Amino acid sequence: MKEYNHKKIEEKWQKIWEKNQSTKIDKDSKKKKFYVLDMFPYPSGTGLHMGHTESYTASDVIYRFKKLQGFNVLHPQGFDSFGLPAENYAIKTGISPIKTTQENMENYILQMKSLGLAYDFDEKLVTSSPEYYKWTQWIFGEFYKNGLVYKKTSKTNWCPSCQTVIANEQVVDGKCERCGTEIEQREVPGWFFKITDFAQELIDDLDNVDWPEYTKKNQRNWIGKSIGAEVDFVLENSEGKISVYTTRIDTIFSGTYIILAPEHPMVKKITTANNIENVDAYVSETNKKTEMERLGEQKDKVGVFTGAYVINPATQEKIPVWISDFVLLNYGTGAVFADAHDERDFEMAKKYNIPLKVSIRPEDENLWNEVQKLEECFSEDGILVNSGEFDGLTSAEARPKIIEWLAKKGKAKKSINYRLRDWSISRQILGLPNSNCLFSGWRTAFDPRKTFTMETS
Repeated sequence: MKEYNHKKIEEKWQKIWEKNQSTKIDKDSKKKKFYVLDMFPYPSGTGLHMGHTESYTASDVIYRFKKLQGFNVLHPQGFDSFGLPAENYAIKTGISPIKTTQENMENYILQMKSLGLAYDFDEKLVTSSPEYYKWTQWIFGEFYKNGLVYKKTSKTNWCPSCQTVIANEQVVDGKCERCGTEIEQREVPGWFFKITDFAQELIDDLDNVDWPEYTKKNQRNWIGKSIGAEVDFVLENSEGKISVYTTRIDTIFSGTYIILAPEHPMVKKITTANNIENVDAYVSETNKKTEMERLGEQKDKVGVFTGAYVINPATQEKIPVWISDFVLLNYGTGAVFADAHDERDFEMAKKYNIPLKVSIRPEDENLWNEVQKLEECFSEDGILVNSGEFDGLTSAEARPKIIEWLAKKGKAKKSINYRLRDWSISRQILGLPNSNCLFSGWRTAFDPRKTFTMETS
């Protein structure tokens, strides 16, 4: 052969594979079984892109390798045909999703075959087909009956034009990827899976999976277990209280103010008349930000004083209550006590001239000189100072002792917290552009809520 004619040779062998059904699973085989599953593509465009080619080539290599080793290999393919990508494509083209989805899937299969990808298309799944989604609805019903799913409202990225929730990756420069409308943060009802009930099991069972250690480490960090305490700060001249979750109770003697998430339910209750206008304006601005924006690095830690005060249970001193958007309602209690030993607290206090004091001493004398003059923030563990009977203890020694001391006063209790949150498993849509002419047939054919009602009645 003078030159390799890939078109001729590949076409020849693809026809042979098709005729011999060489990619079809042998259900009667006694060979050891092996299962290779790809992530299903969205049939939201007219064809595959190079990202598909790259990932599917890798799994195809694994399929062929295991087959050569003598395994009976199942290598199916499917199409994730529900969701925003399919809607976006339908809106862009003006053609019903029923028609475009089917045409796109047929072309995807044709292209996969032309690439020589060895899929058993007789085993394909299509998520918008009733034969498939009846099982997702069935398992949803089982979760519901066993108390593992529930409905609640949560803050989401909301597009007022598309009238739908938008995923973080579909927000571009604060605007909807689809229509360019400014995204709002809105409380929207949805269904949630109680994955937080299994947080500790998810951590423990990482020891039993064959994953790289750095992957396990990232998973543990994502679940984010922390052991700390819930501390009650009583409102001045009131029996009301604000609970704060902290992992650094060793610094409580230097707590000079507390910070609430702007959406914390106590904000409306405690804000004084003189501060309502500023607080409302700040909350309104916060509502425009995504959670990712709030967690991102900011040059200035901005906040607003509510006008209210609480009593620090360790020092019995009156300290002010502020709000700031770097505190999130869905982590801990949505409230933190602030001091000179946290970078964000330190920066915010300097910006607004909130008094600070120190209670942790580093071993380095030069650093300590800077820390006690409030010229440097020391956020690591150290030796307690200005902390009454706990002076001289290390941070590690002091934490359990201070929790016990405050618990006897009825002001604190040991608490375990996880960064992991319950998993949102629904995306609410309140009307769609041109829904009567464009989406009505698709919704009638594929509305999972109708099937679910029939299944559970």
